Amino acid sequence: MTLVSSSRAVANALYYARKRTRFRAGWCDHVVALENGLAYSGYVTAAAHFHAVPTKYRHGTGTAPAGALCFWTGGSHGAGHVALSVGRGYCASTDIVATGYVNIVPISLIHSRWGQTYVGWTDAYYGPQGTRVIAPPVAARPPVATKVSLSGVIHAANLDPKAPQGHRTAYASVMPTEKALVAEHLLEQKWVDGSFGTKTVEAYAAWQRHLGYSGADADGIPGKTSLTELGKRHGFTVVA
Repeated sequence: MTLVSSSRAVANALYYARKRTRFRAGWCDHVVALENGLAYSGYVTAAAHFHAVPTKYRHGTGTAPAGALCFWTGGSHGAGHVALSVGRGYCASTDIVATGYVNIVPISLIHSRWGQTYVGWTDAYYGPQGTRVIAPPVAARPPVATKVSLSGVIHAANLDPKAPQGHRTAYASVMPTEKALVAEHLLEQKWVDGSFGTKTVEAYAAWQRHLGYSGADADGIPGKTSLTELGKRHGFTVVA
């Protein structure tokens, strides 16, 4: 038999919990092996299993990913405990709720209820039977900040309405501005084209009036204060 995937191991654990499959008390390491598609674990206790795991497969910090083996030390005769992580801080543990059964519980419950010490999680290591290395989650790249040029949109607001239809003086800066005006229900989506035309000027003038400006201060030509406020609300920063 060979190790199954992390998702399959989690599915097996959830099946045991849902069907209330009965196991012998204290069989935590054996049950986790079954969840991983093996007939036996190869270790006498969870503590023995943990000490057999090479250091490179151990992880003392961080949330255990789904499919990882979570280990604790202590307990009766120092046997320790092991449970399969199902992700998001939860594990499929035997005996913790009802003796002989698998239940899905917070990883923290093992310590709070039994007093055992959590020593971290490991990849699914089973010696000669194989090892399933769990790739660390890929960190999401921070979103690229959208920048709107104040001078660019001012230039566009003065030139685009007089230019041929669809003229785009500062497309990269006008597009975020127009999308923000749509979000404020001041501009129809069909006019979002990167051209600061008549409709966009009218919409921006409405935005200025919304902020309390009037007369020449609400002429539809962006100013630093009004554009900065629009950017704060809709995710862009204003540069010169």
